[in-house]
Amino acid sequence: MLASADPATKPLLADARPTLRGDTLLLSYPPTKSFLRQRAEAKRERIEALADRAYGRKIVVQFAELDVDAALREVWEE
Repeated sequence: MLASADPATKPLLADARPTLRGDTLLLSYPPTKSFLRQRAEAKRERIEALADRAYGRKIVVQFAELDVDAALREVWEE
């Protein structure tokens, strides 16, 4: 999806961690990138259209702040 993003949208997606569950794409951002999450939320329609094309179906995009502590626990458990 990132490869097909236009130049104005690509920076908003580059630091997001995507998780696709069914027809919902969750884009999680590190706490230090909350400004990118906010800008991406403002361009939700553009990002959803991009996701629709990338996945070939209607995708609902949600945004969240990444729980860094949970991500570190996952790494240590592996």
